[in-house]
Amino acid sequence: MEKHFIPVAAKVGNQRHLIAIRDSFMVTMPLMILGALAVMINNLPIPGFQKLMNSIFGGSAWQGFGAAVWNGTFGVLSVFIAFLVAYNHCRRNFGRRKYRCLRSYLCAFRNHGNHSRTEES
Repeated sequence: MEKHFIPVAAKVGNQRHLIAIRDSFMVTMPLMILGALAVMINNLPIPGFQKLMNSIFGGSAWQGFGAAVWNGTFGVLSVFIAFLVAYNHCRRNFGRRKYRCLRSYLCAFRNHGNHSRTEES
């Protein structure tokens, strides 16, 4: 197994695109943890905890804060990871030319937009 599996795993592990994805997810891990904690606190299925939070913060308005934390983390995570994948790939492979590569990413992201059109009758 070591003769066949380890060389393939090493080749996959050293693939430059996968390294950029791995590094990007490592940078965003604290945001993921923060968002997961906010969701967990908002939806903790213990009635006593919900009553305690309602008595401290006055009603269920405190859940809006947790929803805002979720929107600020998981809501923008895809955009942040897409930028970081491009940045890490450019930084690792293109050195001083990384800003040209990032400009092309930003232009592509800006031009992607919503291209759906509705037909008028």
